[in-house]
Amino acid sequence: KVTNLDTNQANHFIKFGRGVIFDPWGIYEGKETSRDFDFSKVSKEVYDNYCKYLSSRNRVFLSLSERKMIDV
Repeated sequence: KVTNLDTNQANHFIKFGRGVIFDPWGIYEGKETSRDFDFSKVSKEVYDNYCKYLSSRNRVFLSLSERKMIDV
């Protein structure tokens, strides 16, 4: 999350690459520094669901984030 202090506007970013959101416990485990993944700007809803996934490891939240990425 990046916030502009002058306008107090927030932008949200998550790691995305190879057509998927980066999953630190999935098939790309240990590839955090891979050049295949870069930060992409996402909506607040996608960001919030991804943060819930990272804290709970409940794949439902990752699926919701991926679905919302497609809807954008």
